[in-house]
Amino acid sequence: MKNYWHKRINIPKYIAKKINTIISESKEIIETLTLENNNKICLLEVEPSLFSKVFAQNRKYLYHGDYTSPADVNDYANCRCFLTNNGLAGFAVSNDGWLTSLFSNLNCKGFLQSVKKVINQYATKLECFCTGNLSESKLIKLYEDLGFQICAKTKDDRNDMIEYYGDEFVRNFTQYYGVPYHVFMIASNKKIRQIKIFDNYYVAHEYIKK
Repeated sequence: MKNYWHKRINIPKYIAKKINTIISESKEIIETLTLENNNKICLLEVEPSLFSKVFAQNRKYLYHGDYTSPADVNDYANCRCFLTNNGLAGFAVSNDGWLTSLFSNLNCKGFLQSVKKVINQYATKLECFCTGNLSESKLIKLYEDLGFQICAKTKDDRNDMIEYYGDEFVRNFTQYYGVPYHVFMIASNKKIRQIKIFDNYYVAHEYIKK
């Protein structure tokens, strides 16, 4: 069985250097933020165009990065965008509170806890793509550690995937990884006792928007 999602690989030094050059020569930096408990990196608020360029360079070296959407500046036009000063990690938050494109190619731990305060200041909701047992998902645990709680999920998004990748890909994907579905989370200090289940992704997305 072909593994369609590559394993995590270290970003090549020449790519990291290229990204660093893009950052250092850019005039699209809005503000520099000092991170708590992290004196190795700082966080930059940047223009959407710069975020798009840097994310595009990082994307293919991310775990499952081949199947994230290609970076497009239009995707971030209505977002506040943040990058580390070396450009190897970052995230964006839309004007209506959606956390998107959270990524890291850093070879050190602590990035997420360092930016948690900034994320919590602007982000109120997110969606993520999952397979397998929800209770065992490392991705969900990561978002829970950032203060998000599951409020809704879809049952089965194979038909939506077929539109983008075709029948053969989805058939092999499902056999290897399990049934794909989306999980929706909101920022909350209270445990959400009942998770809404939807048959349709778009209906679920509209529910969260409300």
